Amino acid sequence: MKALLFGIALAIFGVGVLRQPAAKNKVVTLVIGGDVLGYLAPCGCTKPMEGGIRRWTAAVRTIQAQGPTVVVVNGGVPGGKGRQNELKSEALAESYKAVSINALNLTLHETELGRDVLVSIQRLSGNAFTTMSLEPSETLDASAMVESGPFLIGGAVSNPQLLAATAGERARETEAAINELTSDAESRGLKPILLWHGDEPSARELAKKHPSLVAIVFSSSSIPRGKPLQEGNTWLLTPGEKCRALVSARWDGVQFTDYRTVPLGPEISDDEVASRAYSRYLDRVGSEELLMKLPRSGDKQFAGSAKCFSCHEKATKVWKNSEHGKALATLEDDGHDKDPDCVGCHVVGLDSDSGFMTRAKTPTMANVGCESCHGPGAEHVKSPTENRFGRAGIEACMKCHVVDHSPNFDFSSYWDKIRH
Repeated sequence: MKALLFGIALAIFGVGVLRQPAAKNKVVTLVIGGDVLGYLAPCGCTKPMEGGIRRWTAAVRTIQAQGPTVVVVNGGVPGGKGRQNELKSEALAESYKAVSINALNLTLHETELGRDVLVSIQRLSGNAFTTMSLEPSETLDASAMVESGPFLIGGAVSNPQLLAATAGERARETEAAINELTSDAESRGLKPILLWHGDEPSARELAKKHPSLVAIVFSSSSIPRGKPLQEGNTWLLTPGEKCRALVSARWDGVQFTDYRTVPLGPEISDDEVASRAYSRYLDRVGSEELLMKLPRSGDKQFAGSAKCFSCHEKATKVWKNSEHGKALATLEDDGHDKDPDCVGCHVVGLDSDSGFMTRAKTPTMANVGCESCHGPGAEHVKSPTENRFGRAGIEACMKCHVVDHSPNFDFSSYWDKIRH
């Protein structure tokens, strides 16, 4: 059934043939990614969840099997600094190499990770980095422009000075860089595409100034649009963020047509190569014990759910029969029980010296417990009447049931399941 649904979703791309190199005079499908921001996999307790690099990679492969493609990624690989984001970036780079991406825009997100990680991403991605926002350098391995099929592709950012300062390189003026891109494209009989790590208004201004650009890929926090934006003859395209959909457009030799967005739902099976990269990432997160390296404080003292059971029998029964009562097991089943991105919302007091460490060491802190909603309870256990337990409400729920993790969360309907 999943295969059937996915086939229907991608039938728009035509009859399947073997993948061929993108050629200048043939129909070519442009596939767009970017701004994953470390969201490697769907996350949450509301199903079905959309997104993830494993589904994106599988969807790209399906399109590639049906004819010539050019695959571009508009930067935004990691979701911030730190060791876990370094590991995420390397896993993403491996997935990008699996589909032979043609260009990866170098942005501040990547340079903030440091030179060593940049070298690793460049190697693992198949040397895909491109940037016109920095002067050519012997110390930074990134192409200014990339020729692929009928296109000449260049990457740029809205603040080249900040990018240069972070990368330890020299900035290049944006207008001069884009002028070179369009001029070189014309002289070589190619169509220029700009990967622009900037917003829609700035992309529109660039399209007005440089009308020969056939497409500008820009950054946006919204989901991909149902139809392409245009400024003159320039298509303005965005993949959205957090890898929630696949975006593509078909170049017919003269213009873009057939703009498509494909939500990355569970009907799309995970790609095997990307899945192996993702499994290696989780193994590294566990072996490096990143969960145990999270900062903790002694300000909040937790008692553990078991201390509540003798006095709160009705609440205990409700809790044990709820999804909260087996929240950690859901992570263990998925291999995320050592993942700092996930564990905090499945246990009690992960940010406290008295909170969850491991299931073996702190079994009564496992799962979403009483104190996850009511707050630290050590003082309440010592003196129940003098230290009243806090009342739980929507504010407690919204610490974890945010839009990215619980897009369909509705407090009233969820509350009925755990009311006590």
